[in-house]
Amino acid sequence: MSSLGNGNNQHNINSNTGSSQNSAAEGTMERGSCILVRYASQNSLDESSQKQLPRSNGKERTTGAYRNNIHTQRSFEAMNMMREQNLLCDVVLVAEGIEIPAHKMVLASCSPYFYAMFTGFEESRQDRITLQGVDPRALQLLIEYVYRAVVEVTEDNVQILLTAANLLQLTDVRDACCDYLQTQLDPSNCLGIRDFADIHGCIDLLNYAETYIEQHFSEVVQFDEFLNLTSDQVAH
Repeated sequence: MSSLGNGNNQHNINSNTGSSQNSAAEGTMERGSCILVRYASQNSLDESSQKQLPRSNGKERTTGAYRNNIHTQRSFEAMNMMREQNLLCDVVLVAEGIEIPAHKMVLASCSPYFYAMFTGFEESRQDRITLQGVDPRALQLLIEYVYRAVVEVTEDNVQILLTAANLLQLTDVRDACCDYLQTQLDPSNCLGIRDFADIHGCIDLLNYAETYIEQHFSEVVQFDEFLNLTSDQVAH
């Protein structure tokens, strides 16, 4: 009986051991399956991370070079904030008593007029410069344009803005003013706009206005601008 009992015990031990081994094997397979799943998922992540996805923040990466397309915009925004807070400004522009702080480097980079002033004339050593014949409202708008690249041209400011932009050699603003005046031409003002374009050397606007006058001459002669012309102007 004792021997039989020992045999039963041994059988039970082997059975238990076998069950444990089977359970361990199954557990290993389950863990192995989990490991395989995680490994496959990791591979998928690795592959997806290697794909070139489009960037929405203005950054580009090419072979051997990195380019940030919004760097200049951000830099000018920062410089404009410093200008508004009068930080690191090295010049004050004055027009009819109105003072506008600015940075010589920024002004010179955008305007040939200021470039010449700050690199070849005595103003380069001055920190306060009075601009004669410049409307202070136009000067403020143009300085903001230099920093922000935005200017609003309206019926109220187009003439002073064009005059100041022409003086400061901000030709893109001058051209924007000319384009605006083209849209405002009518028989009652076309002669005045033509003369204004002639004075400021706006050739495209001058030619456009002359063509308009010829095409609408029968209407133009009915308004005061025509009646106030000299005989030589009428003959021309």
